[in-house]
Amino acid sequence: CGHPLYYENLFFSDLNCCISFFYPVAIPRTMSGVTNQLSTWLGWVLGLLDYGFLLLKLLGPFQPKFYRKGYGDIQRILELQIKTMKSLDKADQLKLTEDQLIWGGTRPVWGNVTIQEGRFQSPLVQELPPEAAFVQFYLVKPKKPAAGQEKAQEREVYVIMLPATGETDIFLRLLIAKQLANQYGWSSLIVMAPYYGDRKPKNQTLFFVNTVEDTFVQAWAILQETTALTSYLLQKSPRALVCLTGFSFGAAMASNAANIALQSGVDGQRLACAPYVGSSSPCVLADGLLESAIDWNALRLSKEESYATTRQRLVTKFYETQMTSLTPKRLQNPIRVVQGYNM
Repeated sequence: CGHPLYYENLFFSDLNCCISFFYPVAIPRTMSGVTNQLSTWLGWVLGLLDYGFLLLKLLGPFQPKFYRKGYGDIQRILELQIKTMKSLDKADQLKLTEDQLIWGGTRPVWGNVTIQEGRFQSPLVQELPPEAAFVQFYLVKPKKPAAGQEKAQEREVYVIMLPATGETDIFLRLLIAKQLANQYGWSSLIVMAPYYGDRKPKNQTLFFVNTVEDTFVQAWAILQETTALTSYLLQKSPRALVCLTGFSFGAAMASNAANIALQSGVDGQRLACAPYVGSSSPCVLADGLLESAIDWNALRLSKEESYATTRQRLVTKFYETQMTSLTPKRLQNPIRVVQGYNM
């Protein structure tokens, strides 16, 4: 499924099940049935929007596409990854302090929930376009403890929600954050990706990044930015628990961010990960509906080159960033719980 809306609404009930492993919560059977039916219905309706993606073909030569400017310098970013991974436990740029945060005002949203924008300079600021230099996220939390949780709230639970491909706003994740705040008293941080929304460079159309290099930079920035946020929350309070989650591209980022956070020295026993319909490499970008939105002509080495050859080259480049390349053979500080959801 190539569109971020497809099953985004579906994972909130499963996310509850994941976090319940380290924060036991009794979910009434009848309520679980209702939420599952509702989310399945929403998933079916929103799945129709996948076909809207294909309607872009009607724009003909004006259809926005990925990689209109070709590959860019992929090797430079891969070498930067390797260099950073070798010294990750000493990477001070991934340590976020309170004085580095820029907070906006707090405003109410939907009754018992408040939302506050936060910003900080990205650890990968030197590689990003000026518009993406500062990380943008939204802290969503309850005004007061959820009903029945006043005395049981011994932990501060934070759910870091990462964006799917093309998810340039917070609406769907805000619905999930509201659910978690109202039902369990948990807080959520909705993270905006570089090259999306307010972090989009001026010469880019919508969320269609200009080069393959931009995809690599975007992913590497999200991983470091999420690691910095995770480290900040866990250091802020010994009572804090953090769960990384997301759908599709967001799920891939959540999984790899958990890896990097562990290697940077965070307390894995207070960390969980709930990837929902994720992938282990960017190869899925060259498949399914998203395949139709790639400018294959810009990636050809010659006019005579076949589509199959061009596609195979891109897949090979994507495959170099397999999840295994960011995962050590042994972790001294394992994660508390991982619950993945596939389809």
